Amino acid sequence: MSEYSFQEQCFFCGSSFQFGLHRFGGKFVKCYQLFVCKSCYDCNWDGWSPKFEGKLLEHLRQNQIQIPTRNSAGYLPRSF
Repeated sequence: MSEYSFQEQCFFCGSSFQFGLHRFGGKFVKCYQLFVCKSCYDCNWDGWSPKFEGKLLEHLRQNQIQIPTRNSAGYLPRSF
């Protein structure tokens, strides 16, 4: 086992996943400046679920990231 830990924590569900050394169990969503596990990313293909909205909006405010325009489904988009 390596002395380095390439682990990140999913912003939404809190699960830990490997992110580095040729294994990427999630994504860094640059426009939101956060890490998301593969499951949360894939399950929210049509935009971020309303159950995550409060946490996500607070993150945007705290990090002075502009709130994006909602998509046609009324959700905050995965990327903008």
